[in-house]
Amino acid sequence: MDDAAAPHPPPPRARRRAAWLIGGLVLLIVLLVVFAGGGLWWTVRSESGAAWVLSRLPGLKIQGGKGTLWGDYAAERIEFDLPGGGKLVMTDVGWRGMRLEHAPWTAYRARVVMDELRAQRVDVTLPPDDGKKEPPKPPERLQLPVEIDIRALRVGEVHAPPLRGQPLRELRARLHLGSERGALHRVDDLSLAWDRLTASGAAKIASTRPFALDAKLALVQKGGQDLPAWQAAGTLAGPLDEPLLQATLRATP
Repeated sequence: MDDAAAPHPPPPRARRRAAWLIGGLVLLIVLLVVFAGGGLWWTVRSESGAAWVLSRLPGLKIQGGKGTLWGDYAAERIEFDLPGGGKLVMTDVGWRGMRLEHAPWTAYRARVVMDELRAQRVDVTLPPDDGKKEPPKPPERLQLPVEIDIRALRVGEVHAPPLRGQPLRELRARLHLGSERGALHRVDDLSLAWDRLTASGAAKIASTRPFALDAKLALVQKGGQDLPAWQAAGTLAGPLDEPLLQATLRATP
């Protein structure tokens, strides 16, 4: 069976939640760049300095942290308060090979590279619904003050209320925010699993209006019990406000 879908933009709440998570990472990295640029190298080059910096970040709690911010770091548990009352909890989390490179095209003239960012488990508690139904407004821009290149993102499980008790598993990706001198944000080599479903693909979005989006995704569901096996491939392309979704589904009757 083959079919094509009509234009359908990504859910606004999903975009906001992703923005919160990325925004928290950007905030942490910007503060590290400021400390490093200010000459306080002991804060990023020593374990005591790392503990001092992280203890002063608002809404952040860390248990069992070891290592340095520049280089390798690991923690048993990291909690981060999300705007509006939500929370992000990461277990067995850390990074490898974090370093700073010169990037004169960014506001802070910095490019932060991580060889790997990993977490065994991520739990997301969403803020309570305030009941407001205001239409979503696109941001003025998506440009960041620093470029961020995470060459391997690895998460064992992601638990969140919208997943209906079935976590995302084995999340893998490369994340590059501010690639091509700040013009694009990219997610490459994406793969994950949810229940019987596995997905793979890539996406990129321009950092300036109209925020041109280009995403490709392949889905495969294993058959079992009363559920048929099926495969699907789709693309989502165009401006962020009105992207065009085209998809093909193949299944055994």
